[in-house]
Amino acid sequence: MKIRRKKTMLAVLTVAVLAGAFAGCGGKKAVSIALPKETDGRSQFEDLPVCPYEKEPLPVSYDDKQLYGEIYRPQTDGSAPLVIYATGFCGSYTDGRRYGELLASHGIAVYCFDFWGGNMASASGGDIMEMSVMTEAADLEAVIDAASGWDFADPDRIVVMGLSMGGEAAAIAVGRHPDQVAALVLFAPAFGKPDYARETWSSPEEIPEVIYFGKNDDKTAVGQNFYADLWEIDEWEEMDDFIGPVLMIHGNEDQTASFRLSKKAFSRYKNGVFYVVNGGGHGMFDTYFSFFSDYVYDFLEDNELLAR
Repeated sequence: MKIRRKKTMLAVLTVAVLAGAFAGCGGKKAVSIALPKETDGRSQFEDLPVCPYEKEPLPVSYDDKQLYGEIYRPQTDGSAPLVIYATGFCGSYTDGRRYGELLASHGIAVYCFDFWGGNMASASGGDIMEMSVMTEAADLEAVIDAASGWDFADPDRIVVMGLSMGGEAAAIAVGRHPDQVAALVLFAPAFGKPDYARETWSSPEEIPEVIYFGKNDDKTAVGQNFYADLWEIDEWEEMDDFIGPVLMIHGNEDQTASFRLSKKAFSRYKNGVFYVVNGGGHGMFDTYFSFFSDYVYDFLEDNELLAR
């Protein structure tokens, strides 16, 4: 993989495989990087030809649900690569706006959507008290199926990008649709919920009806289904069928999503790169958006997933 550095950035990059840190076979490497001193900069995507794009609603229906989403669609001839963005816990379809605007203006379509029950006022409807990683994985599976038939999207160049809990849901959904997804991008994926549930309670019935996350006035309530729904799930086996390239980026000081479990997940993948961000926390992806977008650029370029 080619690794570039912007002139305006003072990031310290260690281009050394972290020996012994990750199990696994060939085709993978782990690279240690440091956050830059500057938070803003020019993205390498801006080196690509500029094209106009349109943003418009594009719902996805399955079973008795209709997911609300918006497509950032480049106005180019032929089909374009497509990135499906899966937001984090209690996130919104608007969270993927920066990737939508950046990538679509350079020839890559981006789809951002609300999970059913994914937040307190989800545009897709649903009750947050019934939401779980598995309901989100099912939503994402439906989006992947729909996207494979969109005439503006190249079905051979579909990329799923997931942040935090959306990353965990993405890993499961992509593992169930390995032939429909070309590559997987995981930002600080929040793995571990199935194992946590079984370690904490002796049966699904013992899980409290209401569970709170956060502190003080920032608490968010979810329902029993948040953990009960994945009681029988082995998420590690769920991800095994995907053999395509994986880009994983995680800070080693993340206090929200387990860095250790990301290492475990990456050890199961067959192909890809893991960027270990020294001193990085969970919220770094917004603060250093252009910095991390360069690693996405390199990953897409190396796997022939940029606009042609």
